[in-house]
Amino acid sequence: MQDLPYHELPPAPPNLDGVSVLMRLVDGIGFRYRWATEGLRAEDLAFRPCPGAMSIGEVLSHVALLLRWVHGSITETLEHEPEDLQDGDHADEKKLDQLRSTTLDTVLALRGALAKIGDEGLTRITITGSTGRGALSFWHMINGPLADTLTHVGQISSWRRMAGNPVPSSNPFRGTPPKD
Repeated sequence: MQDLPYHELPPAPPNLDGVSVLMRLVDGIGFRYRWATEGLRAEDLAFRPCPGAMSIGEVLSHVALLLRWVHGSITETLEHEPEDLQDGDHADEKKLDQLRSTTLDTVLALRGALAKIGDEGLTRITITGSTGRGALSFWHMINGPLADTLTHVGQISSWRRMAGNPVPSSNPFRGTPPKD
């Protein structure tokens, strides 16, 4: 499915400033997510590495929620909840494809929002914590949902290997897709 974004990592931003560093981080998330979910089968979604852990499908839904939370915080918009992949949806390839596409579209929208905001705008960004009590500074967005997203994309990759469906061998360092 080459029509999805982040088949390759886009060129690095021309400037080195706060916004461009964040844009590159977001691009890295998009690229890694794209390839961590490439070839994911509906039957893989129910896999849990141990009791009490989220399933791959639940992790996918959580990643979508984290990215929408960040995007909504930057754009100051309330967005509807992303479509969740619950246990009953594990055989639904269409829902998997839709969630994957929607999540990558959110990554692109997040990148675009960052490109418009400028470094001065970063100082005005706040994010509401999970308790909903008060707004936290922009820095919490990095060590909170963005770092969490990278962790969860790694979990998807690792758990796929455990489930017998390893990820294609993309090169996140160079930003290149797997060799055919």
